[in-house]
This record gives sequence, C-alpha cells and structure tokens, in this order.
Amino acid sequence: MDIDNMRDLTRKALETRSDIDTVSEIEEAPSDQRVLGAETTDGTLFFVVIQEI
Repeated sequence: MDIDNMRDLTRKALETRSDIDTVSEIEEAPSDQRVLGAETTDGTLFFVVIQEI
C-alpha cells in the first residue's frame, strides 16, 4: 500500500468517529510523510504522522 492510500484510509477512519470534529492534511511535510491534524469535540488537537520507511 502506498503512503497516499494509507493517509486516505486513516482520514476516513478518523472522520467516522463521533468525537472527531475535523480532520485536515498538513501540507508542509517532507515528501516521504503525510501528516493529518484532527480536532476533537472538546477542542483537543492531535497529529497523525504517516511515514514511508
């Protein structure tokens, strides 16, 4: 599986959760990384880094 497919699957999984308000891609990452930012309903922010090894 390539890195973009993994990013898309991770984004879809996060978006199905009722406690997640928003999921967005962070554009300023190296070419071997995809970074998703997510915000929960209580305002907590977190990031998911997907990296090819």
